[in-house]
Amino acid sequence: MRTSPRQTHTVSFSRRLSQPTHVLAQAWIREHATPGTIALVGQGWLDLTQTPVVAQRVPNLGAVLDGGIEQLGGCNWVIVTEGLFEHPTLRPLGVLASFEAKRSFGGNLGVDYRVYSVPDIVETGICSNPTAKR
Repeated sequence: MRTSPRQTHTVSFSRRLSQPTHVLAQAWIREHATPGTIALVGQGWLDLTQTPVVAQRVPNLGAVLDGGIEQLGGCNWVIVTEGLFEHPTLRPLGVLASFEAKRSFGGNLGVDYRVYSVPDIVETGICSNPTAKR
């Protein structure tokens, strides 16, 4: 089914009026994180400065996840982008929130994000001694 230029323009305009996914994710984190929540997140993703989260930023989140669930010791949350949604290390974790871009009318622009909850598995890991890098 082909869409008309008018439909394409209307959807495009509606998406400009909606909030980008990173804004939605940051707002949710601000509302749901308790002070001291330690979140593992890739470097350069999301501005967490206005949240109570202690961000443990890593240059290559995929490489950390490749090390297995034991690497997540000390983390409360892992925040990932769409390229890592299917990573095997994330399968046993619970999804707390998901923010997805949609191409439909009123859909959001941006990268898809998910916030995963990390169970208390091991005490030492990448988040054991977090540095507050928001």
